[in-house]
Amino acid sequence: MRVSELVRRPDVTVLAPPRAPYLWVIAMLLAAALGAVGWALVSGLGAMTFPHWVALLFGALVALMLLMPRSWQAWRLAELGWDAQQLYLLDGGRDMALALPRSALQQVHLERQVGHQGEWLGFALDLQLSEAMLAQGLALLRLAPEQAYQVAPDVYRFAFHRAWQRPRRLRSILAPLRGA
Repeated sequence: MRVSELVRRPDVTVLAPPRAPYLWVIAMLLAAALGAVGWALVSGLGAMTFPHWVALLFGALVALMLLMPRSWQAWRLAELGWDAQQLYLLDGGRDMALALPRSALQQVHLERQVGHQGEWLGFALDLQLSEAMLAQGLALLRLAPEQAYQVAPDVYRFAFHRAWQRPRRLRSILAPLRGA
């Protein structure tokens, strides 16, 4: 299953960055990169020094990366989606999704926690998974088997660090999952 197909479906909720702030940040980064290129070309017109070359090269590289259409697609940063029957673990960078039955969801944890690598985790889901589904989920999320946190027999906690929303907004978005 592909994430690009899921985001087009009106019945699927995808937890992705809010569109307007995301596009604003990308536009500001693009403006800064183009500004660095412009500064390097204008001020280094007579003699290009090392700072001019650095600004020109890095500004041009950042601008080229930001001009690619995929940079403007906020759904590529999504990690979770759901509809009435299924949960979807997402890897937007590879445009892949794993569908899990909604009944696999055991609990939603909204408390912020610190992960194994010191990162802040926005929320966590306890999912009841078979060994095969666990292996597929870990492969999709690019996690090693020892990174699976087992909370009960066949129940594993998946933590998400990119919630993209303020805590109150995140609670309202995840309310349909909490009621399940």
